[in-house]
Amino acid sequence: MRTQHTVDPAALVNAARAGDPAAQDALVGAYLPLVYNIVGWALNGSVDVDDVVQETMLRALGSLGDLRTPQSFRS
Repeated sequence: MRTQHTVDPAALVNAARAGDPAAQDALVGAYLPLVYNIVGWALNGSVDVDDVVQETMLRALGSLGDLRTPQSFRS
């Protein structure tokens, strides 16, 4: 039986800010399904969904340094 450990999102954001590629991958992996759902709904299944999701995730990772509180990453 595999045990899944939960990671504090703020700790993940801080590690990603420090340049940890594993933390960046973990953030993308954790929030990609949510972003796909929101963008897919907003664009009503447009062929542009993949491009918008990719750009959104790149901007989110690129703007980690501007985030005032790491706990706000999901928002």
